[in-house]
Amino acid sequence: IQNQHIQFGADSLISYPTNLERLCLFAIENGLTVPFIKRVTAMSETYDAHMDALLKQVFPNAVAVVTYSSVECGTIAIRCPYNPDNYHVMAHKLGVEILNEQEQPCALGELGQVVVTDYFNQHSSLIRYALGDLAEPAQCDCGKIPFPAITRIAGKMRGLLRRADGSQMLFTSLSSSFRDSPEISQFQVVQTQLQVFTVNAVLKIQQKTEAFEARIIARFQKEFGDDAQVSFNYMDSVPRSPGGKYFAAICVIPETVV
Repeated sequence: IQNQHIQFGADSLISYPTNLERLCLFAIENGLTVPFIKRVTAMSETYDAHMDALLKQVFPNAVAVVTYSSVECGTIAIRCPYNPDNYHVMAHKLGVEILNEQEQPCALGELGQVVVTDYFNQHSSLIRYALGDLAEPAQCDCGKIPFPAITRIAGKMRGLLRRADGSQMLFTSLSSSFRDSPEISQFQVVQTQLQVFTVNAVLKIQQKTEAFEARIIARFQKEFGDDAQVSFNYMDSVPRSPGGKYFAAICVIPETVV
């Protein structure tokens, strides 16, 4: 980063949130800050609120910009600078609906599918196209930006874990149990069957696994019941998708399984 700044005057950084998180943790562990960066943009992956504190610590003079986008239609929404819980839709170029299972508009506080209509692309139009993402409709009270808003962007539906009764839950309710674990530097949960989970994890140097595994098993059994089975797979690096994205949770159970 510093070489790019010296050679080209670069003062902006764009990356996936998971890349930024690892960069920030490395910088913090080594006592480094990057004061010449004025803008950090997080894109493509789900952004967790804990990233704000990390970015502020490592990039003290930077404005954090968070976008929600897709391959199909580019930028969909940008996080409100006045109320960071909300994202304002790029309503000048596309329409966004948040629909429930009955394909009706969700109420405030109700999680639903993100469905877009692209007004800009006239050669290959997308009309009421379901992205496979989940979010909630919102009413932003910033009073500064007139565009409609969404909130709680939860990412792809494949990241929803399934309970024994077939109901779905967001992984975000479990992510802090992994993120706050001092034994690991990276993690991923894969659900292959109801009540069956595999935890892929990267151990930090000279860390033991017993305490970590006991905490995670207890947390999963509290959430999914005493029959929940959790196995652990330790690796050098958790693999990313072919597009370079990182998924903290993946559910491969067919929708028809209850």
